[in-house]
Amino acid sequence: MTDARHPWILGSSPTVRTLRAISPSRFTGLRTCPLREVWGAAREPGLLPAHCAAHLGGVAHRLLEDAGRGRLAGIDASGIEQRWNDFEASEERAMRSNWLERHLVPLTETVPDYEVRRRRALRRAAEISESPGPALPDERREWEHPRYEIPVSTPDNKVYGRIDAIRPGTEGPVLQDYKSGAVFDGAGDIRSEYSTQLKLYAAAFAGTTGRWPSRLEIVPLSGPPLEVPFTRAECEALLSEAYALLHDINAEVERDAPVAERHERLAKPGPEACTFCPYRPTCHSYYHAREKQPNEAWPRDIDGTIGEQRVLGNGRTLITLLSGDKIVRVRGLSSDPDRHPALAHIRPGEAIAIFGLRRGGGETSFVEGDYTTIYVTRSFASEAL
Repeated sequence: MTDARHPWILGSSPTVRTLRAISPSRFTGLRTCPLREVWGAAREPGLLPAHCAAHLGGVAHRLLEDAGRGRLAGIDASGIEQRWNDFEASEERAMRSNWLERHLVPLTETVPDYEVRRRRALRRAAEISESPGPALPDERREWEHPRYEIPVSTPDNKVYGRIDAIRPGTEGPVLQDYKSGAVFDGAGDIRSEYSTQLKLYAAAFAGTTGRWPSRLEIVPLSGPPLEVPFTRAECEALLSEAYALLHDINAEVERDAPVAERHERLAKPGPEACTFCPYRPTCHSYYHAREKQPNEAWPRDIDGTIGEQRVLGNGRTLITLLSGDKIVRVRGLSSDPDRHPALAHIRPGEAIAIFGLRRGGGETSFVEGDYTTIYVTRSFASEAL
């Protein structure tokens, strides 16, 4: 996708590979855009920075996993906080090694509600590490102790994943999924992708153990666990859909057709699918969809050829682009080559694309945001012709 020596130059789009299985955590994404998830399952590197809140969420999740596994038992508040600091330092080291994300470190300065999230995670970790299970009747003793990070799968391993926690319940095992971000949608309901994920986990749990859970719960960083109502029938229906989706996607991947055609058949571009997609810089279907539906709420990305590039008195860079039949101005760009390495190598007439911009006062005026990324597109453009 990019050259390791010149990562700011877009290369050819990655190929597609068959999926061995579907994870419940990727199921909704596969519904939304199979191409994005196929690339993700193949561990293709993202071309855009992940949101800082996602990085912090990863830190919180690792802390909760440690708590669940008993690694924080007997540790006081300062010890739990030190474990958080260790995980955060590890996450930031990985971010510093990535040219897309190194400017987003430290997370204390780039996550607006950092301290609120941190304190909630510390409290929840302490609660998990100290929480005893309920007293159970003899026939339930198999589940008298909580278990964490438990692998589950259907008998043929076509649907598999790891459940964050399986806790004892008076009516049987309770499956829990930890969430570090917002768990409710705009209508105040648990986000559908989260409830769907848990229901698929329930089906996989039944496939592994031969029994169904008594209850499904989302565990946010604050507040009590939230129940996700379910029936066996709807879980089995989702499982059937997952099987059908796996079959259909692999049939497209294995189709005897050019790579570009297979990409197009797998892609489902749209504002919802593309806004947080780390692969959109190299997705031709995304560009084509934007051209056909220019009035949709697409990400603020611009591509074109450079007309002018100059450093202003405040030390920031201004770029003027010819994008289609419009002259577009992008100002406020950092002139630091560590932030935008492409700026030191592009010249007037060069084809580039800039992703993750903010509006700058008009339809053809933009400014840099925290996630703005610049690519030279000469190789990518040649591939598209």
